[in-house]
Amino acid sequence: MASLAKIGAMFAAFQLRQSVRAAAKLVSVPDSAKVFDAIAADWTPGVSSRTKGRPADFPRLARIFSISGSQGNWAIDFIDSQKNWEEITKIGDSLPKRLGFRDRMKLMIANSNNQAAASCIDDIGFQYLNGALAAAGFFNAGAGGGGLWIALDYGGHWWGKAAGGGWAQGATAAAVAGLLALLATDRLVDADASKEMREMMSFKGHYGSWFVGRLAKAGRGPSRAFGKIGLDGTLDDCVVVERPVKIDDHMKTLRYAAVGLGASSQEAIEALIIKLDDAMVEDERAAKFGSKFQLPQHRR
Repeated sequence: MASLAKIGAMFAAFQLRQSVRAAAKLVSVPDSAKVFDAIAADWTPGVSSRTKGRPADFPRLARIFSISGSQGNWAIDFIDSQKNWEEITKIGDSLPKRLGFRDRMKLMIANSNNQAAASCIDDIGFQYLNGALAAAGFFNAGAGGGGLWIALDYGGHWWGKAAGGGWAQGATAAAVAGLLALLATDRLVDADASKEMREMMSFKGHYGSWFVGRLAKAGRGPSRAFGKIGLDGTLDDCVVVERPVKIDDHMKTLRYAAVGLGASSQEAIEALIIKLDDAMVEDERAAKFGSKFQLPQHRR
């Protein structure tokens, strides 16, 4: 489940972009080189101590974002070296110098590249990253809580265990499913960010999905799917599946999120998706007033 936590870092990066864009409109500096300094001066007291008792840090804005334009009309986006998917796949587990932040995110998600993940997480900073996850409802330190939490950057930089105890790195099925539901419905950060994140999770890099592969073998191949696998001693997979299905002589479209954590074998995780898909088909067959399965509630 630790590798699935990388999608939390991806979310935090896009949340940071939205927040920086909004903040840039409010700063009164005419020089683009000083915009990030002005934002940092305003944010640092809050961000650097978001999680009490942990080392302070702050996003390295100039390593993450490019900026152009003029005061009141700044154009801010992730630094991008314009690597296409073929190039990203060939990079594999290495980390060439002078890659843009967007390229490193693509490596982190599509290739599950730990070096790229470490560089992205360190640039975002643990304080902002975990604060963003908690603010969005993807982590709750209270009793019975948990969720997406990152306190180890996949490169040896240790920040501490999860708030309230537990692993330094982790994800729960409920948190991942909630994120996927928002992502599939254009509500994760915003519609444009959701589209970009789905592209990163569209299996165009080195890794595919055990869930998708097993559905295809069973003649149930999705018409659309995105997600991420995790390799950390056990097997993890998360995916949004959209596929046509014939139910009572009518063609319908199933769309659902599937999350499997800590499977002991590929056979176990593949069996899970078939059982879930069967359940979704039966639910659709039995439903007269809509599915009994509901989207998770999300804290705004």
